[in-house]
Amino acid sequence: MKLVENYMNVASGMLEKEGNIAVNLLKDNFSIDPYVIFDVGACVGLFSLHLAKQYPKSKIFSFEPIPESYDIFCKNIINNNISNITAINKGLYSEEKIVTFSLPRPETLKPHVLQEDGMPGLGRYTMFNTSTTRLERAKDGFLKDWDNGVKEVQAVLTTVDNVTNKYDIEYADIVKLDCEGAEIDILRSAEDFFKNSKIIFAEHHPEFDQNDELSKTLIDLNYMCVINNGLNRFWVNKKI
Repeated sequence: MKLVENYMNVASGMLEKEGNIAVNLLKDNFSIDPYVIFDVGACVGLFSLHLAKQYPKSKIFSFEPIPESYDIFCKNIINNNISNITAINKGLYSEEKIVTFSLPRPETLKPHVLQEDGMPGLGRYTMFNTSTTRLERAKDGFLKDWDNGVKEVQAVLTTVDNVTNKYDIEYADIVKLDCEGAEIDILRSAEDFFKNSKIIFAEHHPEFDQNDELSKTLIDLNYMCVINNGLNRFWVNKKI
């Protein structure tokens, strides 16, 4: 892939591997030719780009709320001549909202992923405080710092229902969820959509989910875990 130069390129191998796992799961175990794909937390688009090339007839809806990440994503789409990605400069959540995201302190991340200006880079923004539980966050509202975050940015959130109504979508064949703590709230806000979807790739963030509530939520939605790579887990709807 032709990628705009930025620190996230160091993750391209990992995200391509995840994309290959997605493709192999479908080809080896299910008679699914994915048509609708949701990439929630697309960052600079590496996962979306990989699946777009693997499944050129699919429609990929990619959600990235951070403007600087989204801008690079759009350039990556152009540079790779991709026509089946709809890049949306919004995050998904349980409600429409304009929120403040923050970036963690540089020392909380490994030096090799820092940008030239010393910031930890794109892809580690959160609107949550890592020291509080999900229920405490819901009660207290959004806490916009990540351990005394060093950079803040405004972003727009929308809901699954708004998107599915706009594009006339009933379910997704593939969903990737990597949205720094918001995964559970998104799933619970659109249960019918996810109950009818087929495969979910979720990053399980222990700093936001000490009790593995994300797994419990997916099980409640009738999914079973078929691959557990620790932080990254691959879930299949039992209906398929």
